[in-house]
Amino acid sequence: MIPTQIHRYGTVKSTNDIAIEMLKHGEPEGTVVTALAQSKGRGRRGRSWASEPGQNAIVSIVLTPHKQPNQLHELSFVAGLGVAEYLANDHAVEVSLKWPNDVMVGDKKIVGILVETAKVSGEWSAVAGIGLNVNQSRFDGELHNRATSIAIETGRQVDVDSVCERLAKRVLEVYEQYITGGFEDILARWTKYMWGVGRVVEVATEARSILGHIEGADDTGALIIKDARGHRHCIRAADTIRVLCA
Repeated sequence: MIPTQIHRYGTVKSTNDIAIEMLKHGEPEGTVVTALAQSKGRGRRGRSWASEPGQNAIVSIVLTPHKQPNQLHELSFVAGLGVAEYLANDHAVEVSLKWPNDVMVGDKKIVGILVETAKVSGEWSAVAGIGLNVNQSRFDGELHNRATSIAIETGRQVDVDSVCERLAKRVLEVYEQYITGGFEDILARWTKYMWGVGRVVEVATEARSILGHIEGADDTGALIIKDARGHRHCIRAADTIRVLCA
């Protein structure tokens, strides 16, 4: 088991930024950074991440997988699977994994994941940032009816610090399984939770938009969309995935 050392903060700009600096200064794999709040939390592609101070789990985990750069996207699947299994096993929350890195309850988001990489001493390493809605009971603005939390789903308030510890432990357990057993098993388990299979969606990439059914993921983790003409598209990066019909 990877030794875990948790560093707890009050309000910070970004736990990912702190974890990356710790990584650069020699902190080992398994280092975990948590905070009560972030002033500049972020999601994928520079989007902001906001949550009520002290109500949610904000966790960043240092990982040094000794993988090639073209394999580091696999860590998003590792983190997603760890989160999904934690929520299912510890809180009996039925979740699904929206490609590539959101955790959903129905069509409401409960977790966002941002994996960022850094090259340290010639080796590529990573920080897995996880934002899990825990005790927040209402969401305003654009998140109204689009987000949920453990408390909303279970009717119970839970200790946020305990959630951070157990969540980090489960993600690191799945990460160890990935390191020893490879990506194939992780992807197979991830696929069992996959959100939206069979649904018609519009996927916006940097180059274009693609309409079609979600068929699943290929063996590299790329999203497979089948359009109305029967053509299959393998998507490796996307800005948004919007449901058009069930």
